[in-house]
Amino acid sequence: QFTHKLFRINVLCDRITAGKFRNNYGFNSKPLFCYWRRILSYHETLLSLKCSIFTFGTRMKNELTITPLEEWLPVSDKPLVISGPCSAESYAQVMETARELSKIPQVRVFRAGIWKPRTRPTGFEGVGIEGLKWLQEVKAETGLLTTVEVAKPGHIESALKHDIDILWFGARTVVNPFTVQELCDSLKGHDVPVMVKNPLHPDFKLWLGAIERLHKAGIRKIAAVH
Repeated sequence: QFTHKLFRINVLCDRITAGKFRNNYGFNSKPLFCYWRRILSYHETLLSLKCSIFTFGTRMKNELTITPLEEWLPVSDKPLVISGPCSAESYAQVMETARELSKIPQVRVFRAGIWKPRTRPTGFEGVGIEGLKWLQEVKAETGLLTTVEVAKPGHIESALKHDIDILWFGARTVVNPFTVQELCDSLKGHDVPVMVKNPLHPDFKLWLGAIERLHKAGIRKIAAVH
């Protein structure tokens, strides 16, 4: 148990069909699947400037200067929805999904997996850089911001080169401080928002450590995503 002044984010991830979109929002489209990420907050800012955190019975004092969420994300309409396919598989799939999602007022950010970490090398590991070009077109056509998961410094370089608006560290990445540090080192000198997923296993120190490493690298636009 810990007490804090964090901007509480609850992310509801459900695989839903266009049929449910149609029922809720009144438009027709072909069946498609996407992840629905609904972010709800109790407070106005992502992190308060001073966070008092109690964990494992030990009090840790952390002072992080974090840019309020509303200063780098359009959150006037709540809930803020980040939505899109788990994996970008084809140009047609990405564009069709983005066009339909852009009709939903609460959707402000389009997400798609470009590089997919798989347990075994025989699985589909993503379309790679080609998918970043599709996301550029998504932003140009729909006006949606774009976000992708990055797991290597080369991913960050490619994503920034293709004007991706927001990066995120995945659950498999956050469990490894060495990997997180490499990513943070490659982000030095950049002013790009980064979302940090909670690690695969419940380790609050790892999650907080990733945020602290980003902060130490000069990143101030940070979101903790569960």
